[in-house]
Amino acid sequence: MNLETAIASVRGAPLDPVAHLALGDAYAAAGRPVPALACWRTARSLAAAAPDSRVAAAAGERLAGVDGTALLAAPALRDHNRFYRLRVLAAALREAAGRDDFSVVDIGGGDGALALHLPHTEYILVEPGTNGLSGENLPFPPGSADVVAACHVLEHVPPGDRDRFLDSLRRIARREVVLLGPFRVPGTLYRRRLQMVLDLTGAPWAREHLDCGLPDLQELEEYAARRGVSCRHAPVGAMPTALLATLVSHYAHLAGRAGELARLHDYLNAIAPDRHVNERLPGAYLVRLSP
Repeated sequence: MNLETAIASVRGAPLDPVAHLALGDAYAAAGRPVPALACWRTARSLAAAAPDSRVAAAAGERLAGVDGTALLAAPALRDHNRFYRLRVLAAALREAAGRDDFSVVDIGGGDGALALHLPHTEYILVEPGTNGLSGENLPFPPGSADVVAACHVLEHVPPGDRDRFLDSLRRIARREVVLLGPFRVPGTLYRRRLQMVLDLTGAPWAREHLDCGLPDLQELEEYAARRGVSCRHAPVGAMPTALLATLVSHYAHLAGRAGELARLHDYLNAIAPDRHVNERLPGAYLVRLSP
């Protein structure tokens, strides 16, 4: 089964573990081990809920043949901005759940690399570009996951749709919804910064950030007040570090010296996450919504 057909099958039967298992196989056949692992993890989690021991066993066999540590060592996953945000998010999810073996739905999780940082969880990926599923139309029953995560997603949701998006996430979370992403920080000229990144690199994400506009913390606090839920937030990372890491990576690729980037990323990744935080110029915020 090719990828396009496999994604269509998942979209048509989003709770079918067999469809997710087949999609993982299609990614593996295409030489894309990270989304393959995420889809197999999703298949195993859905099979456990079914329950379907046959599919769970098949997914377990496939996962046993994958070295997650080796995958994390791949250059794309060592990129500092990506590594840092997933590392911080994984720690926050463990704290929210209160244990290592919890269930999590990863909203807009791209290729599912968060699963590599959470090896002991019941992991489910929701990503339009990877398996055809969307955070706005979650097919899962209410309270079906301990925590729900959305990393660098809210800023891609148009402002008028954000309440509905957050309601969708909260509906399936038993404990917390954990958001991590960029927010407006007064005095930092965020639109000028994003326009510069777009002009210099052509990054599609920068265009989407500009089109949708970054959310601000007051927006989340007002949402929480309307819904009668708790909203806690904390600064994450440092905007200058994130910006420079983005531009250095871009120009290293243009110069044909991308192989040397690993040394820079490994240095930054070796520093404890809390040492990266600049409270006046954070790269992002971690927001936790809970009853």
